[in-house]
Amino acid sequence: MKSAAKAFKSKFVAFRANETGSVLIIFVLCFLVLVLAIGALVDYTRMTNDRSKFQAVLDAATLNAAISLSKNDWAVAKQDGEESFSINLPLTMKNSLLSVELTYVDETVYGKVKSKSENYFMGLFGVKKINYEVEAAVYLPDYPIEVSLVLDTTYSMTVGNKIGTLKTAANNFVDSVLSSPTADRKISIVPFAQYVNVGRDKMGSTWLAAEDEVIQVPEQCTTTTPIVSQSGCTTQTTNHPATEVPEQCSPAVYNDGVLVSPASCTPAYTQPASTSSSQSCSNIT
Repeated sequence: MKSAAKAFKSKFVAFRANETGSVLIIFVLCFLVLVLAIGALVDYTRMTNDRSKFQAVLDAATLNAAISLSKNDWAVAKQDGEESFSINLPLTMKNSLLSVELTYVDETVYGKVKSKSENYFMGLFGVKKINYEVEAAVYLPDYPIEVSLVLDTTYSMTVGNKIGTLKTAANNFVDSVLSSPTADRKISIVPFAQYVNVGRDKMGSTWLAAEDEVIQVPEQCTTTTPIVSQSGCTTQTTNHPATEVPEQCSPAVYNDGVLVSPASCTPAYTQPASTSSSQSCSNIT
């Protein structure tokens, strides 16, 4: 019995001292922790992306409800806001939505969304989902408001009808701000590119801190050599038949959104027949 216990003890001590395979065990444990961390990061990134999308949709819905409230009662305005939320919410996110709530308290429209994000990796470790909320608020004051719209009019806005979308959004915004017949509200519009376009008619104004437009014309000089006599002069006559000249148009020219040259067209016309003469001589100077 003692010999068996002694043998077991010696084997246990030998097993304890044996480090064979320890690196593999440490590597497996570290690998599992790394996979868990990466999976948690992926799930969290998905959640933050969905949260940003919900925030954008809720902001638009709250603004629509506030705009509608300036023209209708709260029941209609709330319905308009909810319709805006439903239309703008992507179909892929509808299953994540838990609830959406719009309220109107103390001249302020509040919006709140409760949602969830399903976890793909963290769900393997028991964390099936993450619940979160997003909120938005639009205050409806009735005191004087001054707003400046700084609108991008650079050449890039001509791509994909961006300038058309900008005009529509600006018009809708102006209509909404000025919808109240009693509120004192002012709106200024500033188109900009590399510089602010206040109109060429404002050049030289005392309040404008900019240099006037100056066109540099280089000096041009000519030298005339007097002719003493001529000899061997001949005259050549050329007949030019009547020709039809088609209409010619040039588009408007813009420099970073500023109109430099308006569009223009020269109508079609008939060039009448003509005769031209030229004389050539040998000049003695």
